Amino acid sequence: MHNVTLSFKYSHHISQYIYGFLLLKKYNIIKISNINNNITGAQHILRANVDGKKIVYDANDGDHIERNFFSIPDYDWCDLYFKRSYSEKLANKFPKCRPLGFNYEIKPVYGVVDNLLGNIRRILGKEIVRHYDLETIPKVSNNPRVLFLTRLWEPEVISEDSSCICPLPLK
Repeated sequence: MHNVTLSFKYSHHISQYIYGFLLLKKYNIIKISNINNNITGAQHILRANVDGKKIVYDANDGDHIERNFFSIPDYDWCDLYFKRSYSEKLANKFPKCRPLGFNYEIKPVYGVVDNLLGNIRRILGKEIVRHYDLETIPKVSNNPRVLFLTRLWEPEVISEDSSCICPLPLK
């Protein structure tokens, strides 16, 4: 069994990683010996120590160091750094950096009452979806379609002082 310690300042951005560790604990794959959820420092950062290997999960949305979207102290602390907004530019400068992957908020169900209230809120459109609602076997179709939604910006179009993103000219 792997020994794990977790440190973070709670944020919805890192809920899926915390929940993932808690599920591994529930199934006796890991032992969580300590959880410190009162650390100071960068937002949206989860520090995990797994059998002495230090891992950082950075869910900040951006790769700009000067705008605090990347945590140098956490990078210096870790052996491996997973970044939500991974970029080649960042990877070239910080070789321990790896892409974090798809990010969505999840919320565990703690009991019958939570489950019932969550279902009522979900029907009313007021509750976030469960993690297993986002993971399903695809239905094969003769006319497949893909819907992809995201917010994008041109990373090169940033002002000198990086305090704002300049709009792209319309074509």
